[in-house]
Amino acid sequence: MKKFHKETSVYSPPPSPSPMEKNRKKQTVELLSFIDKLKNKRAT
Repeated sequence: MKKFHKETSVYSPPPSPSPMEKNRKKQTVELLSFIDKLKNKRAT
């Protein structure tokens, strides 16, 4: 999980730290929802 996070930040380097923080939170939320979907698919 940590490795994936590092890679994503490397792919799209943000111009300033403030947007980066927002982007990181957004990515985390999207990642969590994506994992949730995967879990739901496996469960059904």
